[in-house]
Order: sequence, then structure tokens, then C-alpha cells
Amino acid sequence: MLPEGNNYAAEKALLLNPCEHNPEDYIRFVRVGTPALSLVVPVGEAVNPHGAVSIHIYGLNRLGLVQDRTRYLRRLEFLGDSIISLGQVIDSVVTMPLSDAQKEVIRNPLLRLLEKTSQEMANMAKPEEPYSVMAKTWFEEFYKQLE
Repeated sequence: MLPEGNNYAAEKALLLNPCEHNPEDYIRFVRVGTPALSLVVPVGEAVNPHGAVSIHIYGLNRLGLVQDRTRYLRRLEFLGDSIISLGQVIDSVVTMPLSDAQKEVIRNPLLRLLEKTSQEMANMAKPEEPYSVMAKTWFEEFYKQLE
């Protein structure tokens, strides 16, 4: 029997190592169904099996994890819908038959609420937060929807 070598790079391990791989090159978060669930799918599976093997071995789509990610996703969706609605209400204040001072009394608290909601969403995508990569993916889709 041959002794085990120390050349770990030559092993061609199939599990993602965040120190060596950018996970976003191998896996991505998707929304599936209505209401949406948050699942992880491999990227480029035919070319590189790292994503599929890592999803399976790490259990990235196990029930409890999918449920937690989905709760996080639904919170993001609620906040995103709130931002859109707040923006529409703020825009409609301009056309109200009120004085500029009265309009400001209505708009200012709404603008503060919009800012707080936006900040809460931004906090959810900070790298130290759970599911931050999923949140980042959701933001990319959300911004495209707003355009």
C-alpha cells in the first residue's frame, strides 16, 4: 500500500471550498413556485460537478434550511413590495390638492419610512448575515423589476 501524499491540490476534491472557490460560480439561489421557495441549484453542472456534489453533501436543500431561507426570502419580498407601495404613495402626494406645507407633512414621514425599509433590506444582504448571497441574488432581480 502506498503512503498517502501531502499534495492536496492534486486530489481534485469535488466539494466547494470558499477559500479556493467562488461559490457563486458553482451554485445559485432560485425562487421556485408560488408562493416562492428558495432552492439552491448547480451552475454549469455538465462542465463542473462541484456545485451539484456540494449541494448534495452539504444538504443545501434540506427541508429546515429551505424553510429558513424561504422565510428570509418572503421577508425580502414583503419589504420590496413595501418600498414600491411607499414610492407610489409618495409620488401621489404631489398631485393632491394641498398646500406645499401640507404635502411635506405627509411626505416626510413616508420618506423616513422608505429610508428605514431600504436600510433594513440592505442590512439583510450584508456578508455577515445569514443567506446574504441569496439576498444579493434577490436584489439583482428586484432592481431589474424596478427598471
